[in-house]
Amino acid sequence: MTETNFRRDNHYVSCGYLKRWTSSTGRLWAYRILVSHENVPLWKESSIRGIAYHSHLYTRIAAGLESDDIEQWFEHEYETPAEEALQKATSNGRLTPSDWRVLSRFLAAQDVRTPARLVENLQRWYKTLPDLLQNTLQEAVQKLELMKSRGENIPPPRVIFGQILSPPH
Repeated sequence: MTETNFRRDNHYVSCGYLKRWTSSTGRLWAYRILVSHENVPLWKESSIRGIAYHSHLYTRIAAGLESDDIEQWFEHEYETPAEEALQKATSNGRLTPSDWRVLSRFLAAQDVRTPARLVENLQRWYKTLPDLLQNTLQEAVQKLELMKSRGENIPPPRVIFGQILSPPH
């Protein structure tokens, strides 16, 4: 991926959703919770790119390089498919069962991608992942040793998000 395509500013609210709230100028009004002085206005007109994001929220390091594949995955799997259904929903259009499925997936993606959900998941992962990883590693080693003892071929690994994963069962 080239540097110009890499997205450091990862939106935890979809830009496709935010654009539905914009004025004729393509900007939207955002309420600022914290202001530096009482004379600073609470409401500020902003571009979509300037709100509801956090730098490197979904950036990860893959093969020693920064990757925004998770941000791209959200866009490809949830945001882009929801565009038409969101347009229908916000313009009193008739929604099909397919539109409802797409909107349900979009809503779920919006929930899991927020910083608050990340903090919640990190706390849960901190408690559960060490045992899960240890048990998974032990089971994988046992399965590979059993396959080797039977003279079976070990299947090649799968690659998802640039990471090698174990083969499906």
